[in-house]
Amino acid sequence: MHHERINRLARICGARRYLEVGVFHGHTFFNVDVDFKVAVDPTFQFDPAAHQNDRTRFHPVGSDDFFRSARYEPFDLIYLDGLHTFEQTLRDFLNSLAFAHDRTVWLFDDTVPNDNFSALPDQERCYRLRRELGNGDWAWMGDVFKVVYFIRSMMKFYHFRTFGGHGQTVVWRDPKQYDERAATPLAGIGEMPYEDFVETYVATMNFAEDEQIYATLERYAAGA
Repeated sequence: MHHERINRLARICGARRYLEVGVFHGHTFFNVDVDFKVAVDPTFQFDPAAHQNDRTRFHPVGSDDFFRSARYEPFDLIYLDGLHTFEQTLRDFLNSLAFAHDRTVWLFDDTVPNDNFSALPDQERCYRLRRELGNGDWAWMGDVFKVVYFIRSMMKFYHFRTFGGHGQTVVWRDPKQYDERAATPLAGIGEMPYEDFVETYVATMNFAEDEQIYATLERYAAGA
């Protein structure tokens, strides 16, 4: 379950303030054990007023509107699970930098599409093509994976590891370490087809076993 991973990350980084973008039914959000939590979603599938209190805040708006107008102290842990497109997820990440501090940790959902349909940025097209071919797999990750390529190529003091499965990528900033690896040209990231992802993702996404990722973050949190 997503909340178990998020709670593990929260314990490692000592998170007291948590932001989740893309909440929907709230299955993850309500199970996150952090002192102060903020939820952002334009279409909550529950009554947010029934759950709001001094420690839990809800914003029934799009993420662009939230980042434009909200006023909060920096968050320790940010989970980005909104609209699964490269453009929107990248914008959410870059906007969230204004709500972060030097030790903030991010978790991106759905960074590893399982086929060319799931990697389409248009969700309705993904479903339509599956129906036309009688494909019963309804997974949709969009092209969020391109955000990881952007971070690797353009934000050299930001580092990441990717959990297996459908892919969740954890990101943190460490100004002591500069990523010297070759970058993907910026112009090519936005236009990258799924086939190029298949050929490069093993070398790019920094996959690791769960416990290895947690150990890496524990060393980071300890200042090692």
